Amino acid sequence: QGNLRKISNILSGWCKDSMLERKRGAKPVSVEEFEQNHKARVGVRLMNMTDGGKEIHRFVKDSSESLKISKTAATWKAYVDFVNNVVIEGFVSTIAVSLQYLCEILDPLIIARHEMLPLFDVKIELQGTEIVFDPPFEDEDNPSRTTLRSTIDSWLKDFFAMATVMVRLDSNVGDYLNEIKFEFQTIYNSACGEEHFQMQCLLSLVSELILGSIVKKKTGIDNTEAKCIEYRENFLFHAFLWTESVLWSQMRFEKEVARFEYLKQELSMKKTPTDIHWLKIDAQPVKVTLVNCARRWEEKFTGFLRSFVEDRC
Repeated sequence: QGNLRKISNILSGWCKDSMLERKRGAKPVSVEEFEQNHKARVGVRLMNMTDGGKEIHRFVKDSSESLKISKTAATWKAYVDFVNNVVIEGFVSTIAVSLQYLCEILDPLIIARHEMLPLFDVKIELQGTEIVFDPPFEDEDNPSRTTLRSTIDSWLKDFFAMATVMVRLDSNVGDYLNEIKFEFQTIYNSACGEEHFQMQCLLSLVSELILGSIVKKKTGIDNTEAKCIEYRENFLFHAFLWTESVLWSQMRFEKEVARFEYLKQELSMKKTPTDIHWLKIDAQPVKVTLVNCARRWEEKFTGFLRSFVEDRC
């Protein structure tokens, strides 16, 4: 009983904190800066859990030696299976804590209710002839590139990596990863019951916010991306500034000068940055670029108008 209590204490300790952490009131940061801190936290967390796993094995071994029972005895095998299931439940609970926290920092409703600051800084800028997000939501042409979706996917992998820190008790080989994945899948697909109700609610939220693409559904990330694309349209509306040639007409010179002067002012007045759910969108780079484009067109028309007047004199 004493060793089992110690094992339970170790597992409870794993459940105290989420692997993912963001300090309360923290300002938005770049993905790179956040990831640097996160990876350091993951390393420490997995190392501590590895030590805890070794402790659990020592407690089980101590029980075996104290009871002086054969490891092939049915009663001992039943005890090991019992402790093994306790460990599996501990891993499930530990991962669930991190999944819950991830949902809290990505859920637009929670963000709005608690007036949370965005998580990441994202820029909008003109690259070539396209207005793009940096970092992008995804990059199919360069799968190795760090994107918003790949970052969140890596967090999920980090959570489940916790199930790999300990050698199995029942076989003394391998880890618990496949079994933990199966456990989550079973809970998610099982009929709703009181025993797993809270866990099913959590997994449904994870699916709604993050995993919908796997089952061809829109997710919270999709909705955030759609909002960002909608915001980007404010700048794409002026795509003619960098994609089209302007036909010169003496009759239009004065109108065009006034038009581009107005565009400069309109673009300069656009609000930036703006918060969209868990992202802080900084449009200053594209805003400055478009203002400069409008200024160059204005200067061209002004120059031609000046030349036209001088030629007439």
